[in-house]
Amino acid sequence: SPTISVVAGGRRTGLRGADVGFVYDVEYYPVDGSPASDIVVTDSACGDVKYVSGDGSNDGLLDEDEVWTFECSVVVGPHLDGEPGGVLHDVLVTGNDVFGGLVEDEDTWYMLLDHVAGVFVVDILGPEQTIPGAELLYVNAVQYAASDGSGGNVTSLVDTGCAPVEYVEGDANWNGFVDPGEVWLYDCTTTAGSPGEEVHVVLLAGNDYDGASVRVAEDTMTTLVLPGGSMLTVEFVGPATVRHGDNVTFVYRVTNVGGAVTGVSIGTSITCLDLRRDGDGDLAGGESVDFLCNYIVPALHGELGEPVVHALQAEAVGTGDSAVRAWGVGVTEVVHDVGMLGIVVAASSHSLVGSVTPVEY
Repeated sequence: SPTISVVAGGRRTGLRGADVGFVYDVEYYPVDGSPASDIVVTDSACGDVKYVSGDGSNDGLLDEDEVWTFECSVVVGPHLDGEPGGVLHDVLVTGNDVFGGLVEDEDTWYMLLDHVAGVFVVDILGPEQTIPGAELLYVNAVQYAASDGSGGNVTSLVDTGCAPVEYVEGDANWNGFVDPGEVWLYDCTTTAGSPGEEVHVVLLAGNDYDGASVRVAEDTMTTLVLPGGSMLTVEFVGPATVRHGDNVTFVYRVTNVGGAVTGVSIGTSITCLDLRRDGDGDLAGGESVDFLCNYIVPALHGELGEPVVHALQAEAVGTGDSAVRAWGVGVTEVVHDVGMLGIVVAASSHSLVGSVTPVEY
């Protein structure tokens, strides 16, 4: 009986976003020298396979001494969660012999997915100056960039002046990779020691998407511990949990742990409908003031468990007209109405003592 053959070929590796081409050669082996008709080639991973050349007699019939060439191209898509490290092309050629009988053959081609080496960036944020014994919060912001749009995997993050460094927020799609546009936050708390300098060197190690390449990043900052001065802390008070669509009031508290300050203000990373101070903005040592943020939780917020993250910065004017700043991070869990009975979640909050820098008037 007559047989038909297809041989697939193309790139063995494909870079995400690249336009990659594939070639398919088709031959026919009849028993009586008759041609085959209605030749069709399909590729499971490339949708538009087209005839290119080979029909020497230009009659639409595949003769036994002809090799017909087909081609197809496709843009390599994103590497999806759970997808193996390549794309399998199942290729099928079909046709009819001179009597109308079906002839067919199959071939496969496996293309590995390739990824461009990316770059991690880590930035440490913390107090430039503080007082002995103060609780300090250091926040590390991690980003990753690769020209093919792939993500990176953080394998370790350490601070030589603070431990442990813990993940807070940032993995929006919960895939374990720092994707383009994401900023992952890690924090660490410690207690300021004796007057002097405390040096923090942040060291990050990670892999590219394919896990083959080790990438490192580093950032450094120094905190000056002073025997006195004006210092603030800022903390998230609550609420700890909200529902989709809730109209809530978040409470942030600023406390003066040093000399007297004036004009206390606060900023937050979320968009408040109204943000106001609930009390006097001039604080003596040990005094606090609350800020109230009216906020409507988006209807789809937290659909995948994403919380509301509050990145806070408080400011005031301290001794000698110096600017006093403090940072804090709070987390509110977003829950669904279904299954809320019996759920108890504690508010998550961190604060740090801010830096003292001159203010020019």
